[in-house]
Amino acid sequence: MKNLDKRFITALMLMCSIIFTSFSTTFARFDEGMFTPDKVVSLPLTAKGLKIKPSEIYNPKTGGLSEAVIRLDTGCTGEFISPDGLILTNHHCGLDALVAASTPEKKYGDEGYKANSRAEELPAKDYSISIPIRVEDVTKTILPGTENLSGADRDKAIQANIANLEKTEGAKAAQGNTVRVQAVSNGYFYYLYENKQIKDIRVVYAPPQTIGFFGGDPDNFEWTRHTGDFTFLRAYVAPDGKSADYSTNNVPFKPRKFLTISLNGLKDNDFVMVMGNPGGTTRYRESQSVKYSQEVNFPFLHQYLQTWGDALRVIGRDNEEKRIAL
Repeated sequence: MKNLDKRFITALMLMCSIIFTSFSTTFARFDEGMFTPDKVVSLPLTAKGLKIKPSEIYNPKTGGLSEAVIRLDTGCTGEFISPDGLILTNHHCGLDALVAASTPEKKYGDEGYKANSRAEELPAKDYSISIPIRVEDVTKTILPGTENLSGADRDKAIQANIANLEKTEGAKAAQGNTVRVQAVSNGYFYYLYENKQIKDIRVVYAPPQTIGFFGGDPDNFEWTRHTGDFTFLRAYVAPDGKSADYSTNNVPFKPRKFLTISLNGLKDNDFVMVMGNPGGTTRYRESQSVKYSQEVNFPFLHQYLQTWGDALRVIGRDNEEKRIAL
């Protein structure tokens, strides 16, 4: 995926959404959906069992829990879990950083890594994170003037409207924040995302690959899971609090919000809510799209990726440096 157009990847990954589920003791009842954070206040979350105010989840003025749920620019979700910028994410989401720092003598990708002090925290090469500051439905700004257009003319008009809005809103944004407008639900809606980017990310702890990929389960699309799929990272900024490239002078980032972990366990009827940065949803796609995926796209991807992986293994078979790099 790293060789695909960066704007395409960004468009896929920037949709911060919410899923909520309620369980009954007598039968399973699912009240669920995927929502952008600005819709939280209008959802019946209190009736479902939410113990805090919906405004505490998303609040662009004072900061909400949504700011604790960050996006790694490798395409993963993570969350702040301390006031000193500690981030919890998946093992496979931190693996590129481990491999990039590996040598034939120090195989962090295989052996994992543990920093015994902050000074030993490992720079995560090419990693950065995006913190969601503001999410706003701008469909009524993007689509006017396109009602009687179609095809390339409509796309051109939409892109012009997007460029104008990004320029206007970008000029208003706080220093260091980025503003992007993305299509949601295949262009039925358009959303503006303002994010704070932090560029100095470091590895604090990652388990060995035998734990992170235990049982040959490298990703989080299967259930039940038996793998230790976790890694701890930390975000750093310049002493003045601004985003900066890696420097030994940088200090841990102080997030406005971070999550705490309860050891009390779950009970029947407990409210469950998931926040994250999904790659997208195809829950509403047509049967023809499903058929295309089954009969054309997935078989092609399987063959393509299998051939690619086999070639890389052959190239690195007799050269440990190449094996680690590839």
